[in-house]
Amino acid sequence: MTKNSDELIEVKNKVMSNPEIILDDVEVMRALFNTYSNAIGENVIDLRSVAIEKLESKIKRAETTNRSIIAAAYENISGYELIHKAILLILETDNFEDLQLQLCRTVQQTLKVSHIHIMIEQEKPEDSVIKSNSYISVVKAGSVKNYINLENELLQKTVTMRRVSSPNESVYGEKAHSIKSEAVIQLDLREKKLSALLIIGSNTATQFEPKKGTELLAFFGSVIERVIRRWTI
Repeated sequence: MTKNSDELIEVKNKVMSNPEIILDDVEVMRALFNTYSNAIGENVIDLRSVAIEKLESKIKRAETTNRSIIAAAYENISGYELIHKAILLILETDNFEDLQLQLCRTVQQTLKVSHIHIMIEQEKPEDSVIKSNSYISVVKAGSVKNYINLENELLQKTVTMRRVSSPNESVYGEKAHSIKSEAVIQLDLREKKLSALLIIGSNTATQFEPKKGTELLAFFGSVIERVIRRWTI
């Protein structure tokens, strides 16, 4: 076997093991195209069609990526708009009764969720000035931690998003059967030294998935906690 034959076999083996080294090289492909244009015979392969197919594949992947990026950006913008509208409604409230009415009548619809509930701990819930209802409840000490850990979540997380298989009826009431996912946001009431939660439930399993961002929900929770700090509990 001649030296040239050995070199040819070596080149062939390299190309066969990794065709991309040719298909991704513009100069090599141009040389092959020029050769193809003047060639005749059964041994000539239509490299133009191969390159076109490869290019079409790259374009399709790029289009898919672009659509995903655009969809994510649109979702983020929409999310900001919804949260901002809900915050403006919350800032209009002057007491827990007003807050309950806003949550019930407007905030839920604005955020496009099934239910919103605020849970506040007190040593003696029965002595609270807050009247518990479907949207705001006063609970005994330890209830917040128990709720967060309902599905083995860590207490250190400010916002927990998860799917739920057995929604809490004391939180969701008659809507419990339709709740598929929820966001659980810890509220810091500062000098009141009370543990509290903002719980948002959805009838869509994918609305509050763990992989999604929590910044907007954390911001929404921080607004509510600052509003509540002004009131007597």
